Amino acid sequence: MKSSAAENLCRRFSLDELNVATGDFKDEHVIGKGGFGKVYKGFIDNDSIAVAIKRRLSSDPSQGQTEFTAEIETLSKFRHRNLVSLIGYCDEQGEMILVYDYMCNGTLADHLHKLSSNSSNDSSTLSWNERLKICIGAGRGLDYLHSGHDISQSHVFTDVKGSFGYFDPSYFTTGVLTKGSDTYAFGIILLEVLSGRPAVEGKLAEDKVCMSVWAQENIRNGKADQIVASNLKGYISEDCLKTFVGVVKSCLHPDPKKRLTMTRVVAQLELALEQQERKGTATQILQFWPFWNREIPSGSTSKYQIKVEVDKLSKAIPATPIDGSLSFYLVKKRTLVVSRPLSNLKHENVVELVVYNQQVWAYDFAPRGSLHDILHEQQGMGSSSNLYPALTWPQRIQIALGVARGLCYIHDEYHDRGYIHHNIRSSSVLLCDDGTAKIIDPCLWTECQPCEVISWGECHPGILPLYNHNTDVYKRLYNHNTDVYNFGEILFELLTGSKIIDYIQARQHHVASWQLDSDKMARIAQLCLLEEAYNQPTMSKVVRDLELCLGETN
Repeated sequence: MKSSAAENLCRRFSLDELNVATGDFKDEHVIGKGGFGKVYKGFIDNDSIAVAIKRRLSSDPSQGQTEFTAEIETLSKFRHRNLVSLIGYCDEQGEMILVYDYMCNGTLADHLHKLSSNSSNDSSTLSWNERLKICIGAGRGLDYLHSGHDISQSHVFTDVKGSFGYFDPSYFTTGVLTKGSDTYAFGIILLEVLSGRPAVEGKLAEDKVCMSVWAQENIRNGKADQIVASNLKGYISEDCLKTFVGVVKSCLHPDPKKRLTMTRVVAQLELALEQQERKGTATQILQFWPFWNREIPSGSTSKYQIKVEVDKLSKAIPATPIDGSLSFYLVKKRTLVVSRPLSNLKHENVVELVVYNQQVWAYDFAPRGSLHDILHEQQGMGSSSNLYPALTWPQRIQIALGVARGLCYIHDEYHDRGYIHHNIRSSSVLLCDDGTAKIIDPCLWTECQPCEVISWGECHPGILPLYNHNTDVYKRLYNHNTDVYNFGEILFELLTGSKIIDYIQARQHHVASWQLDSDKMARIAQLCLLEEAYNQPTMSKVVRDLELCLGETN
């Protein structure tokens, strides 16, 4: 190789070294292949370091060598956590071989297709959250490449290589590969992640061989749920799926100019993950099966047991049937072991815990969803898809009163034990069809848990910041006043229709003091949100004041 730049940037291997590393490039060492050639697993430096060795297919020597030099000079400069690092190369005897760090967990294709096909359950073990994070990481790496990083035009390769099923269709009409071509291939990968199918599957019927054609037809027909892998069904939130499919559609747009940039693709995937975690991690709502031809008890769910398959968390199954009514249950997987059992909570404004262990809780199910959904999501969906009308003012007061009564019950009924909810926010308030507000997810911590010192920038909705005016540091301390403060945030949402993050951000940027109309409910919210805990009302006082507010509306 004439260029000394490549030798200065990375290691130059001899062909003999790589023959030893791969056993003379035997097929048993192949770990990947495509339009570019094959990738082998090998060991260098006395078998002490595992590497991935990419051996390119032979091509026009004059053109290939020039581009190979440019490729090395370019790849060796890349430094990004989502790009595999180039270790070195070999160009002896017309070979064009690249040596990379070896990724011990294999490829995404291995986990989606090969590993699952070799297992007994025929499904990938990757959860949907894990798949989203993988997509985000890959997208960030591709976005890094697209963002320039001193790649000169002479380093843009014209020797086209690719794998069938990932190739941008527009190339066949224009003869030009663009960043949009990468975006198209990335869209195919997203479909593989969602469907669990490879890009091309020759053993299927002709209309399903090309996965992207089959998937896009289902999406156009409004049947996106039909392309979801069977082992993911019931685990993807509706909002997340909608956002994810929207990204796929944009990546695969026939006009490359109308495809999203990878920066925007990553942003949308991060939104999808946020939607999934909001619906899934905090409250993993699983499939609720209609138990046809079974007798199911009516009345209080505490009269019988619900057996939960803890490992797979795939369903909620009632046992000891009594009569023929049908019930549904909300099943949550917990990663935090709380300080007290919750099964003794009995109040009309607290969702009843039916059965629990340290990881899984099952609650009575409230069909309208959370207050957060109703205030901030359902109302922006349009009348055609909005199941419930906007909340009236009396309904908002009634909801606030219900939440206040639930908190008051926790504080007063267990006053001698010092119990608090600790986690009250609009997403932990569920609404029943009759409008009753019920608190879910009470952790029942005792007062004065150990403090953490955090910066205001790390503070988030649902946490009471106790401000030290002499520094820019906040201390976080959980007590009864924490619940009161967080309840004030819920009142803010009910009063304004704004998300509490708007209130938090206003304070972060030192915006003028929050102003509300001088009605009684606004005054209650202002008192709850006082930074000085000793000036805050008790929840008993809040209940009495809200009862007066409700009385004035009747």
